[in-house]
Amino acid sequence: FAYRLEAKLYNKSELITGQTQGICKSINQRFPHKKTYWLPNGVDLSNFTREIPASDIEEVRRHLALKGNEKIIVTTSRLVPKNGLDAVIRALAIIRKKEKKLPVKFLILGVGPEAHNLKDLARSLGVLDDIIFAGEFSHQNLLKYLKLAEVFVRPSRSEGMGNSFVEAMAAGIPVIATPVGGIAASVSGDTGHVRPVLLDFGWEVVMSSPSSRFGLRLPLLFLD
Repeated sequence: FAYRLEAKLYNKSELITGQTQGICKSINQRFPHKKTYWLPNGVDLSNFTREIPASDIEEVRRHLALKGNEKIIVTTSRLVPKNGLDAVIRALAIIRKKEKKLPVKFLILGVGPEAHNLKDLARSLGVLDDIIFAGEFSHQNLLKYLKLAEVFVRPSRSEGMGNSFVEAMAAGIPVIATPVGGIAASVSGDTGHVRPVLLDFGWEVVMSSPSSRFGLRLPLLFLD
């Protein structure tokens, strides 16, 4: 039913827009007679390039009970399987085994049905204390949290064009992402790393952030 309804809507449309080039290509293959335009998501740059007072950053650190010397990996994400946060938690466990004293924290901004499972996973791997489940947050205050971080990570298993990646890049935070949906069109070598989708844990790739201020070598697990 949904497929037929979608086809009916497309056929009645004068033109169609898609968030990603991949979506536009898929539409063109099904409806070659329709005009299709790529219209990517955007962000309000004024909200992500503005200066944040040091006192505001310090207030966020106190709110999160940070000591000040931590290396922060951040994600803004709905806590659902497709966003791959379980993979980051497993990678964090590898970091902790190799570098027991490295002051790294994974800051998760967001809520969702996987919260309990992610906490259970972190607990079973012994890294629950290295993760901050910060829950819901005000979008107006997002920049304060992003500015705490050395790198933004979200290894999505599927994606349209996630605004979270664009927002992190707009804030000047290097991004580590997976080449699914519209991500690869947004994240380049100048703004971050794109690596294969995290679906299994067969072998390890060690990479470092493009940010010179990020001293942590971050191991993540990818499919060959």
